[in-house]
Amino acid sequence: MACLFCEAEIKEEFRRITTISLEQTFMYKLDHYTPKLTTLMKGKGGVVGTKLRLFLDKLSQSLTIEMRREAIIRSLILHLGEKEEELFEYCL
Repeated sequence: MACLFCEAEIKEEFRRITTISLEQTFMYKLDHYTPKLTTLMKGKGGVVGTKLRLFLDKLSQSLTIEMRREAIIRSLILHLGEKEEELFEYCL
């Protein structure tokens, strides 16, 4: 069994299996559920709720779609209690 290591390989394997684009489908669904996710996260209290408001405030501004998507993804990471540095590898 072969392992997939890079983004392109994962996307291609998903397309091969499902005949749909992984990234386009994800982004479409993310955009679709953003209002519901925003409402859910606005109800969060405590320290996490305070941190979430910083990201959610960006959503209320007129931003590009990429900036809105980044804000909601970062909000989800925080809401779920994940560590950003464990999910993303920053490259120069």
